[in-house]
This record gives sequence, C-alpha cells and structure tokens, in this order.
Amino acid sequence: MSFDIPENWHATVIFKNYLFFEKNDKPAFDIKWQPVQGRFSPSSILKQLSKADKNLSLTPWELPDAYTVHLNPYQPAGFKWDNNTHHHGILLYHASSRIVIILRFLCYQNSELPTFTRLLHTLTNDTHNGLVPWAVFDIQALLPSGAILENHEFYPGKYSIVFSLDRRRLVLLRFKPAAELLRSKTLTDFGAHLAGQAQPVATVTPHTAQWSYRSSGWQKVQATLARKPRYRDLHLSHHIDTNIILGILIEGHKPLPPETTQHIIDNYRPYPLSNANQSK
Repeated sequence: MSFDIPENWHATVIFKNYLFFEKNDKPAFDIKWQPVQGRFSPSSILKQLSKADKNLSLTPWELPDAYTVHLNPYQPAGFKWDNNTHHHGILLYHASSRIVIILRFLCYQNSELPTFTRLLHTLTNDTHNGLVPWAVFDIQALLPSGAILENHEFYPGKYSIVFSLDRRRLVLLRFKPAAELLRSKTLTDFGAHLAGQAQPVATVTPHTAQWSYRSSGWQKVQATLARKPRYRDLHLSHHIDTNIILGILIEGHKPLPPETTQHIIDNYRPYPLSNANQSK
C-alpha cells in the first residue's frame, strides 16, 4: 500500500496493515487494509466499526466529485461521524485482490481538500515491476514485493525496520548523528557488533563497509537444529551530507540472488524531507 502525504504529516503508528499519522501532534489520518470474504457490504463494515467503539456512530457520506474521479479501480463508499463534523472516512473495495481499505480523515475541512485529493490520486496497492517503494521519516527504500513488515523500532538516533522475505530476515537500519558515532572509530569498527559471526569484506568505496557469513558442512546442520541463519550479509554506508549511517542486514537459510541484494543496497538512501512523503 503506497500513497503520497504532506511533509508535515508524521507516522506515529506503523503495523503490518495499519498506519496512523499526526499533524502538529494532532491526529490527521489513518488507513487500514484487510482481505474480505463474500461480497463487499459497506453497511456491514460500518456496523463492525461502530461496535468497536460504542460511542462511535457512523453514517453514510456522499463523496465529493473531486475524490471519486481518482478512485478507479476501487468501489468507494463514504462515511462520517455523527458527532464530529471534522471526521470523515472512505471505504475502498479492490475487487481483483478482494481487499478493503479503510481511510479516515481526522481533520477534514475544505482547506484540506487538495491534500486528500492528492493522497487518493496516488493511492495504490499494486507493485511497480515487482518492487514496492518505502519511505518513512528520513529514509527510503525499494524492496521486493514479497517483503512483509514484521516489526520496527524508532528511537532517537536509531531506526530498525524488520521484514520477512521468502523465509529470510531483512532489516533496514538507520543511525544518526554519524559524525558523533564515528568520532573515534571507523565504519568497520562501528558495524562489528552488528555483524555477529560475519567477517569483513573489502569494498570499493571509502564510505561503505560490508560483512558476509556462509555456513558450510556441519555448520549448516548446527544452524538448522538451532534455528539460526545459515548465512548473514551486512552492508553499511556513511552519508556524510546528511550525517546518517544506513545499514542493510539480510540473513536466512539461502542467500538472495546477488543482483537482488545489490538492488536493495543501491536504493536504500536518505529521503529528502523537503519532498512530499510517500508511505507504505
């Protein structure tokens, strides 16, 4: 699921099938998507949403024409809160994938119409040549469509976003401020604790570091019995202009094709916050 959002919206909750955004520390927008069985029934879904909160009363809402022209190939149905004129929502049904998307605009007013129109115009649950763009805060990546978000941690100075990919574990890492973290050490020194049993590999650029581990023989059997990865690759890059260290960790029983790994590395980089954000 991807769409464009304004620069001043910030993701504060990120789950596998749910995203919540704030604007100026106030609720702005959330989105949830899930498969459905049987036929698409907006009234049934609204009843389920109302049951989840007894103080919530939802009624149908006729969507503005500015929205509906952007909603192919979805079947849309609007709804609103009876007791809050600033809260409106849209149900979107994607027939070919049998997915229902629930969008809730929590600061709805006429001045926000261009923002919401842009979001709907860019909303898609399709992939781009088998690849999915990810962008959150100040990082962006282009991952294979099979990468499934498992968990994440966002702390001051460190992000980690964990995906599963064909029985592999793929982790996007971000550290800042790089200058302080590397004050008395090299990038290789910094990454040693992340590499585990992987060994350093020579790189062709001075601002990158790489480690690799491949089990063999009895090590493979031990790794299988202990449910540990048979291989581990770690790549770090120091982006001096943005004062960031980015890292990609991939581990599992079977390595990704080298060209796939390199494509992930090449497309993981800092995201210019001056642009509109794209979220997955």
